[in-house]
Amino acid sequence: MTNDKELFEQVRRVADAVKDTVELNKFLESEKLDLSLKRALREVPVVSLSVPKGATYDIKQELYDWFKLVINPPFVLEINLSNAIVAGVELSYKGKFYSKTYNKALEDYFVSNKDYVSKSL
Repeated sequence: MTNDKELFEQVRRVADAVKDTVELNKFLESEKLDLSLKRALREVPVVSLSVPKGATYDIKQELYDWFKLVINPPFVLEINLSNAIVAGVELSYKGKFYSKTYNKALEDYFVSNKDYVSKSL
């Protein structure tokens, strides 16, 4: 039987090792894990990001490092590459969705200035 501190350390090590939720689920299915560890791993928060298709490894690493400072580990950072995003990032965390993309900023501009835009056309 593991204590809470040991369990937290085991969860943190696994969360640091897996790259995404698919890998985490494979790990949970393939390994013979202690039931309390499996339960704890299923509760690890997943931060899902969508970034432009051309995002480099360095950009992804910088995002991971930033989230590691902001969110108290353990967590799984899932980064999706999207052709639909020109610049910026879309974020999904704990059931909430945020869009800080160029696309969203442009859409918001046109919505808030629709009278001006329609007169200009």
